[in-house]
Amino acid sequence: MEFDIEYVKEAIRIVTGCDVSKNTRKREFVDARLIYFNILRDNTELSASKIGKTLNKDHSTVLHNWSRFQDMIQTSAEFRKKYETVLDFLSEEKQDEYDIEELLKSNSDLRVENLRLRDCISKLEVQLRNAKEEFRIYKSNMIQPKNQQTKVYHCTEGISNLIY
Repeated sequence: MEFDIEYVKEAIRIVTGCDVSKNTRKREFVDARLIYFNILRDNTELSASKIGKTLNKDHSTVLHNWSRFQDMIQTSAEFRKKYETVLDFLSEEKQDEYDIEELLKSNSDLRVENLRLRDCISKLEVQLRNAKEEFRIYKSNMIQPKNQQTKVYHCTEGISNLIY
């Protein structure tokens, strides 16, 4: 079966939450492009050059992505699940099983949670920097104890005073 290119882009955007046309190296977008290139290779008669032009990439980028796709599909269960979900979404017989609004909502919820976690991480990083600075200041102002012999001498001297 042959897919419409815009339909494939939209399906990937709905399932992964990533626009394959966006020029970024973030992991989730790179994975979405891997899926996109592979689906077009397997389901259209387009050459690598023509597939690349759909995203303003050259043929060597497409070829590289095809080889990376094979590695990812073998090593990453999460990536494989995304790929299979996109394929299921594109297949006409399973299309009705997916609630597009639910997929969009779950992607939106994940984005909100991601932003919340990033905010927490940045706050923790600030707290860590402040704690390190306080520790550095404390350490630099700390009076070093006398050597061990002095401590023993003072201890025995105190005991002697108590006894005699």
